[in-house]
Amino acid sequence: MTLLDLQATPFDLQQGDLVQAKVTATNNYGDSAISDANTAGALIETVPHIPTIAPTRGSNTGETQVEVIITPLTGLETGGSPITSYVILWDQGLGGAFSVLKGDVTPNLDTTNLFTSGITSGTVYRFAYYAKNAHGDGWDGVQILPEVSILAGTTPS
Repeated sequence: MTLLDLQATPFDLQQGDLVQAKVTATNNYGDSAISDANTAGALIETVPHIPTIAPTRGSNTGETQVEVIITPLTGLETGGSPITSYVILWDQGLGGAFSVLKGDVTPNLDTTNLFTSGITSGTVYRFAYYAKNAHGDGWDGVQILPEVSILAGTTPS
């Protein structure tokens, strides 16, 4: 049985629901008595939720570097399982589709990320992020992620 099976009727289990079980064993001699319920239970876990807060521009952003600050997921947002990586996406200043910048192959738990490679002064870059946990990616590539546009530049003097 999969998590999708348990989320469908008749179970309708959702993240955070407590599941308790009773078990019995069978061998060539018959069935055992039914066990007491596991009163500690097990909590249903899922992939992380989509972040609700867009990344922000860090104060170390300049003409040749962009600092991106993300808000870590907490509580139920984590899917009930520890976050293993935050994946930072960007549009490479081309105004097109997002591509992975950090955190997909190598885990990234940084909430402050400074990027210097591929940054061109005066270019506007778009950034977004999602999280991963033991159950998988919190983004399926279809949902809308909150994003921020950041200009690689400094305040005029």
